[in-house]
Amino acid sequence: MIGRRITITNIVLSVCALCFCQHTDRQLTMAYLDEDMQTWRSYLEATDWESSSRAEQERILLYEYGYIPYLMDNKDTAQCRRYFSQYKAHIEALSSHLPPAVDCAHRSAAHAYAYMLGDGGLKDALLSIRYARQAMQNDSLNPLALHLRASVYFYAPRIAGGSKRKALNYYQQAEQRAATDSVVQGQWLYPAAQLGVAQCYHALKDDTNAVLQCRRIQQQHPTFRYVNEVFLPRLTR
Repeated sequence: MIGRRITITNIVLSVCALCFCQHTDRQLTMAYLDEDMQTWRSYLEATDWESSSRAEQERILLYEYGYIPYLMDNKDTAQCRRYFSQYKAHIEALSSHLPPAVDCAHRSAAHAYAYMLGDGGLKDALLSIRYARQAMQNDSLNPLALHLRASVYFYAPRIAGGSKRKALNYYQQAEQRAATDSVVQGQWLYPAAQLGVAQCYHALKDDTNAVLQCRRIQQQHPTFRYVNEVFLPRLTR
């Protein structure tokens, strides 16, 4: 009886631990808005790739895609390289099961990150743009493909085809697509695309529209900390 009771207790504790480790897209999006990226790290560290469903593996890729630039921005090179290596391995493991547009989008991101980390030079920047273009050819309405192509145009050097004007166009398309997709509305890609629009306006020296876009963001995402405390004050001071 005691042994049975201990077994039942262990099962209950295991189930509770599993529930605790789960992170919804809403929770992770709120963490993004609050600049609480430790929550993203907790999700990525707690979620076992091998035992995850294919849908969950695709979700892991989406958050790795967003987490690596955060590590770059914070100069955490060691962790950035660790997650980047993991991201590339996950792309290869899942490649044959991904929709073609999503596969190309992740490959484009991987080449962009290699360029930004100084691993591959201009060749990686060019390959990133090529895969981003191919992703759009496969599915021009895919939210990830739109966001990725916008980001590639925004960060790529002009010699490799980078263009803030083209980036603005694709961020606007990504924002519009997300606004009509209830699933994407609950993901971090939506506010990220909205911020991308504002950042493009600023890069194009159109701060009037950048401020207007920030005001729209605040109406939808009033807790967006970076917009509230950093970006908008920088535009209006």
